[in-house]
Amino acid sequence: MPDYTFFICKLNFDEGAKLSAEIVIDIKGASMNTGASIDAFPRKPNCYDNQLWTLVQSALHTGGGGWFYAFQSKSSGHVIGIKGTSKEQGEPGAFLETQKANGDDSQLWEFSLVETDKDGYEWYYLQSKLNGYVIGTQGGSPTPGKLLTLTPPNASDYQLWLQQGP
Repeated sequence: MPDYTFFICKLNFDEGAKLSAEIVIDIKGASMNTGASIDAFPRKPNCYDNQLWTLVQSALHTGGGGWFYAFQSKSSGHVIGIKGTSKEQGEPGAFLETQKANGDDSQLWEFSLVETDKDGYEWYYLQSKLNGYVIGTQGGSPTPGKLLTLTPPNASDYQLWLQQGP
C-alpha cells in the first residue's frame, strides 16, 4: 500500500491554523479525467483523495544524487504533468494537468531543499526535470482555486512546498 502525502504551500502556512487555511496541490473539481487542471485549494478535513499524492520514484538520478519522482494522484491514478506542446512546456507560466503516466521528463520532479524554518519545517521547490522551473501558484496568489504554473525559482513562499501525511 503506497504512502500518500499532501503538498502544502508556504504561502498560507501557519502551524497553529485550521487545516482549511492551508493551501495544497489539488485536482480542480476533484476530476477523475485525464487533462484535469491542477490548482491550489484549501486542504479539506475529509474527502480529500484529489489532494493526496504518492511519490513514484523514477530510475533517473538528479544532479545532486537524489531521485526524480512522478506525483501520482490517489483519486485518479494520474500523474502531474506539464500541459501543452513541447514548446509551451518549456516556457515559464506553463500550466499543470493530470496525465497518464508515461515517464516523460514533463512528468518528473525533484525536491530541491530551499530552507528549513525556525520550527524545523523543510521547504522545497518541486522542480521540473524538463526545464528546471518550479511549481507555484498562478501570479503568486493565495486565492483558492488558482491554477498552478511553472515559474523560474526565486524562493518566494508561493513556490515552496512541505510534504505532510494525512
